[in-house]
Amino acid sequence: CLKHNWKIIPRELSRVTDRVLLMGQVTGDMSLKGVNIYTWARRKYSELQAQGYKNIQFKVHPKEDLKNLEGFDLPLYKGTMQDAVLEASSIVTYSSTSGVDAWLNGVPASAESPVSMIYRYQNDTTKDAKVRWLNDISFRQLSKEEFRSGYAWDLYKEQLLKK
Repeated sequence: CLKHNWKIIPRELSRVTDRVLLMGQVTGDMSLKGVNIYTWARRKYSELQAQGYKNIQFKVHPKEDLKNLEGFDLPLYKGTMQDAVLEASSIVTYSSTSGVDAWLNGVPASAESPVSMIYRYQNDTTKDAKVRWLNDISFRQLSKEEFRSGYAWDLYKEQLLKK
């Protein structure tokens, strides 16, 4: 049971503001695949402005080295990550898992990179999509015993051996 196993109940959008939040990532994060998050953020900021958005802020990753922000001139969101997600009208990420937090909490989220955990689901904000996503993730969580017994190999060997 999803509710029992995850202690998460996906919900629909419950709070709307006009803030669009660009989510930062730690410089060098492997999921960035060489993308400079600050160059990306400036480009996205310009794109969003051109679409008519006015209240756009950037949330620095809590583990980012602040010296990497030298010369970075976008408006910064200074609240907590939880508040950032819950107070935004939408979240825009490159591949940050903060998009998952937003999306599961009913805040529209978009991810530019296909490596993002919400990339396939970002245009479907229904509760059914969230339940499917959580089930997909939970299906991939295997115990050590399932690995030892060969169950994990049985699940994935056909996909892994395809040429």
